[in-house]
Amino acid sequence: DVNTFTDSAPPLFESACAPGETTQVIFTGIDECGNSNFDTSTVTVVDSTPPELTVNLVEACLWPPNHKYVCFDDVSDQAQFSDVCDDSPSLSISCTSNQCDNAPCIEHPGQSGDGNTVNDCFYDPITDTLCARSERAGNDKSGRTYTVTFEATDNCGLQSDEVGMTIHVPHEKPEPNTCLKP
Repeated sequence: DVNTFTDSAPPLFESACAPGETTQVIFTGIDECGNSNFDTSTVTVVDSTPPELTVNLVEACLWPPNHKYVCFDDVSDQAQFSDVCDDSPSLSISCTSNQCDNAPCIEHPGQSGDGNTVNDCFYDPITDTLCARSERAGNDKSGRTYTVTFEATDNCGLQSDEVGMTIHVPHEKPEPNTCLKP
């Protein structure tokens, strides 16, 4: 009969990227006469879980299409992200458009001019500011849609699902007070 049983396992095993972090655990048993015996085992923990990411989605509309930037501050504050193995995963934010920065362009044949500008939507990680230009191609009746994408990455390179929000520049004048003014 074993009277006492102990092990040297830590409260939380260390993890690492593949091939993983190995921890040796010693198991000791002592019977009622004081005789003891031990055995060892190894536990290897490999991080295979990407970070979790949620974003407070704020949809925006810009009007009039006057080619001016509308900027949003503290953009990263919209995201909450965590990882079970990495105390500080990184966050990336990007912005793409369904129209060319400067039409016409190869990616969207048939689009007419959009103001002869470039960098219509960008994120500056130093100032944590996202700016989108209030403009759209003149012949696209659906207007322009910017997609702002958030993604978290842990120290093993595992990435969360991308979460996106949109900024829309309509083709036709919207109802009063429904859009932000540049």
